Amino acid sequence: MYLGTTYFDFNNTIRQSPYHLLNLGIGFLMKHFELTLWGRNMSETKYISYAYDFGAVHLGDPKTYGVRIKAML
Repeated sequence: MYLGTTYFDFNNTIRQSPYHLLNLGIGFLMKHFELTLWGRNMSETKYISYAYDFGAVHLGDPKTYGVRIKAML
């Protein structure tokens, strides 16, 4: 996923340069069962999720991964 230049205030003075996030997923589907392996931010990109004009920022999530199991009755 490519995200372009991000501005965090109305005057466009707080900005972040464009960045990429690599999200992956693979799944298996059977008759009543689904198994999905997923990963987000697999390239461990450092980015700002949101920021405020008084100086507070929230960094984006680090590399995360997991498994989802779904039963369909």
